Amino acid sequence: MGGAGKTESGGGAGLTAWAAASSVALLAALAWPALAGRVYAGDDLGAFHLPLRWFYWNALRNGDAFDWLPGLFCGFYLTGEGQAGTWHPLHLLLYRWLDFPVAFNLEVFASYPLMFAGMVVLLLRPGLGIDPRPGPARAPLYAALFGAMTFTFSASCMMHFMHVNGIAVVAHLPWLLLAIDIGVRDEGRRRRRLAWCAAAMLVASQCLCGHPQYVWICAVAATAWASMAGVLLEGSTRRGWREWKGIAYFAAAAALGALIGSVQLLPTWDHLGHSQRLQWDDAANVAPLHPVNLAQLVGPYLFRDRVDTVNTAEFAAYAGAVPLLLVFWMFVQEAETGGRRRATTAIGIFGVVAFVMALGHYGGLYTLQTYLPVVGSFRASARYLLLVHLAIAMLAAAALARLAAWSPGTAKARSDVGWKLALFSAAVALELHVTMDAGRVGTVAGALVGPALLSLAAVLLAAALRGWRPALALLVVLTAADLGSYGMSFLVWPASAPLEELLAGLPTASGTGRIATLQPQATGSYTGNALLMRGWHLSDGYAALMPASVLPAGNLGTLRLQAVEKVWRMPGPMPIEGLRPLDSRWYAVPDPMPRVRLASRAVVSTDPATDLEALPAAEAAQTAFVAQPVDVGGTVGKAELLRDRPGDIEVRADAPHQQLLVVAERFHEGWKARVDGRATSSLRVDGDMLGVLVPEGRSDVSLVFDPDSLRYGKLLSCAGLALWSLMFVAALRCPREQRARSAGEAA
Repeated sequence: MGGAGKTESGGGAGLTAWAAASSVALLAALAWPALAGRVYAGDDLGAFHLPLRWFYWNALRNGDAFDWLPGLFCGFYLTGEGQAGTWHPLHLLLYRWLDFPVAFNLEVFASYPLMFAGMVVLLLRPGLGIDPRPGPARAPLYAALFGAMTFTFSASCMMHFMHVNGIAVVAHLPWLLLAIDIGVRDEGRRRRRLAWCAAAMLVASQCLCGHPQYVWICAVAATAWASMAGVLLEGSTRRGWREWKGIAYFAAAAALGALIGSVQLLPTWDHLGHSQRLQWDDAANVAPLHPVNLAQLVGPYLFRDRVDTVNTAEFAAYAGAVPLLLVFWMFVQEAETGGRRRATTAIGIFGVVAFVMALGHYGGLYTLQTYLPVVGSFRASARYLLLVHLAIAMLAAAALARLAAWSPGTAKARSDVGWKLALFSAAVALELHVTMDAGRVGTVAGALVGPALLSLAAVLLAAALRGWRPALALLVVLTAADLGSYGMSFLVWPASAPLEELLAGLPTASGTGRIATLQPQATGSYTGNALLMRGWHLSDGYAALMPASVLPAGNLGTLRLQAVEKVWRMPGPMPIEGLRPLDSRWYAVPDPMPRVRLASRAVVSTDPATDLEALPAAEAAQTAFVAQPVDVGGTVGKAELLRDRPGDIEVRADAPHQQLLVVAERFHEGWKARVDGRATSSLRVDGDMLGVLVPEGRSDVSLVFDPDSLRYGKLLSCAGLALWSLMFVAALRCPREQRARSAGEAA
């Protein structure tokens, strides 16, 4: 038991087997709903991601454009909103070639084994301070497996299970840190160049996943890692100003990755400018982690919702009883023996800074980010908990390696730290359960789970320090059971169902008219988005970047201008005065506008919904509301819808005079209009709708959604891929003699 080499070759093999088996068991448990023929549908998965990908899958199968989704918000820039990751190669392959449930489940599940494998390879890198022996030694495999399991199934990764694109970005993080570590610390020039090529492609893939905030958080972690890899991590032989070049190299790789990801980034920037998000402010005060949530570290079920608010996904801070105890023990033990390692110290400092960032305005540091362009508007500072859990996982791996190599009698074993932490957790649970409002805390039994787990972990720690080898395996198994039950009981096991069952609970679309659900976000029930899967087209919906509207919500005139025929009937009073009860499920909207129409009157208005209600129905049908005067007249002509596909509309107009063609589709500058083959301008009419001036006589009008942001994004992405290819070829052609000379100079 005295050395790490004996541990790895002897008892370490058994510990490796237990760590591997525990990790495989957790991945199998995560995959169980998919293997059982169900789809992951908890929270945002069923309310948002599943319906959007249903449209995406159908568009790919039918050969339709997928960048514009006509079924939400009277039309919606799906690629710009980002969370479907429509141009990511993996998504294109999955949803083009696989059945929908298989494609969706694979997208949701695949991030976790990818993340786990990346963490294992990263933690096996020498010089991270995980191996118990001093110097740049390679970490034991069991420690790497344990650290990977701890991070992959941490609260940050499991509670955000429904944020599928965010977790996909996070799954790249270990591989990105690995590429940076090789690029900074490796002595082979060719390997360093290839590593920076890999880093650029990883950043590009993250951008294409479509969650800018997690891309930014990963970039913060990567920048910190680039500095630590060159300066603080053990075994680095690169000294002087050159060791800071890693940050510059990563900045260049990230810029190239962002260039490749332009096909997603530019549309997102475009859509952001048309969204409600720009109307919000005070980023530091939106979803910060309240300091009382620190109690979660020792009491995972202390609070009623697991966190001290109802937003469990954002504020879950629990890191597991065993990892917390092991990290605490390692730092106390090393403080007494003077064996503190600079690598673990650096990782610990990184974790503390990330935690202060997660506190938002409570910690003060996050306020600095709000002064930065673009990223200063990111909300939910609590998402920096991801980096806290990353640091804890790496430190827990190092602590397990120290514990496995522990030799009784070599130094005073601080086994009492386990009991002290368990008693502290019990005191915290008792204090908060007594003093906090009853609506915020859970049951007494739930409050005692944390102290019980820490007590059991303390027993096993003491046994391991006394030389009882099975205690190490039991610590690993306890961690798997603890994190697995905590994470999968939230959104994985109780929130999956067969796709047919989900669809059976929704009404099938009747007719071609648009509907509205009018479901406020506070209800927590976003049935409206799911109705997409039954063929309905909605005037509202649920999204992270909801489009900004001129027309006010909850207004009868708005519904009429949006061509809404029916409104979803929820329990309670009639949501809008003037609706007519239709049946037990629907209200009818009186006199809705048709999908396409010609208007012979153009009225300048700043409040079209209100002005419409003042007009008789016959006069309203021939009137369009505009921001600037438009020359139209004559008796109202006829408009016939010839083609109505996503982002592709064709109308035949027959007008006795120049008139305004009004299409009940959301206006966006990306709509390109042609009248009889000649390009013309599209106009904003009726507040949010799409219009085109048509000449006297018969004409064919074509409307195609082709925004500049998408077109230029594709061009920039192609340019980035070309540049990356040149760099990759140059890295492959790096002469062997140069690599050898580089290695000799470094030595």
